[in-house]
Amino acid sequence: MRRFASDPSFDKYQTETGTVSSLFEHSFGNALKIRQNMRYAHVEGIYRTAYPDNYSNPADPFLDAAHRTVARWVSSRQTTKDSFTSDSNAELKFATGAITHKTLFGVDYRGLSERASSGAYFDPTPFDLYAPVYNPVAPPILSPEPDLRQSQLGLYAQDQMRLGPWLAVLGVRQDFVSSNVQGSPSENSKATTGRAGLMYELPFGLTPYVTYATSFTPVFGSTCVGGPCKAQEGEMVELGFKYNPFPGTAINGAIFHTTEKNRLASDPGGSVLSVQTGQVRIRGAELEVITRVTPDLDLIGAYSYLDARVQSGDNAGKRVETVPDHQASLWAKYRLTALGLPGVTIGAGVRYIGESWDGTDSLRTPNYTLFDAMVRYETGPWRFQVNASNLADKRHVTTCLSRGDCFFGIGRTVLGSATYRF
Repeated sequence: MRRFASDPSFDKYQTETGTVSSLFEHSFGNALKIRQNMRYAHVEGIYRTAYPDNYSNPADPFLDAAHRTVARWVSSRQTTKDSFTSDSNAELKFATGAITHKTLFGVDYRGLSERASSGAYFDPTPFDLYAPVYNPVAPPILSPEPDLRQSQLGLYAQDQMRLGPWLAVLGVRQDFVSSNVQGSPSENSKATTGRAGLMYELPFGLTPYVTYATSFTPVFGSTCVGGPCKAQEGEMVELGFKYNPFPGTAINGAIFHTTEKNRLASDPGGSVLSVQTGQVRIRGAELEVITRVTPDLDLIGAYSYLDARVQSGDNAGKRVETVPDHQASLWAKYRLTALGLPGVTIGAGVRYIGESWDGTDSLRTPNYTLFDAMVRYETGPWRFQVNASNLADKRHVTTCLSRGDCFFGIGRTVLGSATYRF
């Protein structure tokens, strides 16, 4: 059954975003390069919805013996977020004997402030799922939430070393995180993470590699049941290859095993807040092919497989919610040189997203296929580009959660951009 259980005159998910960015890069000969990138963003959001009461009595949420009518919850939330990010680094090239080095040292910062108001109430009025009558829904009274301020400061260093056909990468990162919720004590944390990789270049264009990495990712802009969300932590091992059989063609493949702690998941109790799973295991494989068919035609194909399972907690052994098992894409780009327009490039692509599950292996979200397109014009330092995603404006569902709500995917979207390179 396909039924809209909210109210068309009330239901809304709307965001308005404004951003300002700067990108700076300067080289001092071949040995030293510095970069400095900054971005400020202001986002205002409105989320209003009404949904069936699946929580008071999950085994039988209906109000009548015929299983036609349900009560509903009505909720609304308005947010204003301001964020600032900055990344400054220096890249230095040098040699120690037969070993060449490309080192990277940097510092990055991320800050977020959020102000929000929210409200919800229970509407006992019977709503007929089979013959819906959309009477105007009264908006809930909104109450201010405690202001949220979060910041993250990261220091990082990396050394990429080469000795003949051997390449090695060693990196380390130190993070300092602060989270302040109005009216509560400040929460501070820090973590040290790293990565190490080794690859070997074979003479016929094949480069196998192995890499190990740990991660520490603070959760910004979200609140979990019981208070601020804990940082997500992960560990990954990857084995893969890069293969260049002939000029203009690259084939990349990998298999990997990842474990994550504190991954965000929807609250089965029905609140708009998130919960965090104890530990998640993700195994998968990826394959990508990039090839130049003619001097003006490029093709890019990719496929990935993911087996994501919860390892601890009430849903241990179940598939991780919203993660599709299979994804694939094919993209083509063509430069109009033959028509006397070498600065113009057109492109088209198709994306396949496989089925996913709700976190309890009860609700399955079906697969879907989307089509995209682009056109680009380059002249001197200028680049003008228009991208269109979901070209056919296909109505599709991206996620269904165990608590009973589903989310539609984004419809046709057309974005234009102008870039000037100094």
